[in-house]
Amino acid sequence: MENTSLPSLWNGFRVTNSISASRDMPENTAWKRILSNPVSETDRQAWVRSDQIMKFSGTQARKDYPDRIRRVRYCDRETKRYFLFMIDNKTVSPLLIAELYTQ
Repeated sequence: MENTSLPSLWNGFRVTNSISASRDMPENTAWKRILSNPVSETDRQAWVRSDQIMKFSGTQARKDYPDRIRRVRYCDRETKRYFLFMIDNKTVSPLLIAELYTQ
């Protein structure tokens, strides 16, 4: 991954009810889990593994994006590959997020 700053990754994320996502987070990005949302049985059978509310804990990241963000973890059945989606929309189902961003 190229060296990308957090402000450019999160550009436009503060729009209310937007469905923006990022799969390209720097590996050294520090965050803290605030809340784990329950994953429904239907979503779990579709291989959604977790749905969490996170907050960046690194000094610069917290300064660049102070709001809470949602993290959805999903495993693709065919490739057995895991994806982490960081999004700002907290109302859309985690399965819909996974379906939108794995295509």
